[in-house]
Amino acid sequence: MTDGNELVNGHKGWQSQTTAMGGIAMAETSKGGLTKRELFAAMAMQAIRSGGGSYAKWSDLSEDAVAIADALIAELNKETTT
Repeated sequence: MTDGNELVNGHKGWQSQTTAMGGIAMAETSKGGLTKRELFAAMAMQAIRSGGGSYAKWSDLSEDAVAIADALIAELNKETTT
């Protein structure tokens, strides 16, 4: 099972913060990164453009790329019978 919203290259960590009383507290932080869905869509856009795909509007290209990413995630989430 793959989650399209899961970070590909980001990570979670801890950061110290000073409290109002002068103490130190640890807070979980999330370092940015692309989600699997964003990465798959970017890769699809690159493949479409490098293959000579022509679009009158960039928004049409991005819609197709996201549809491809979603289709890949759906296919990856299908149960296999082996």
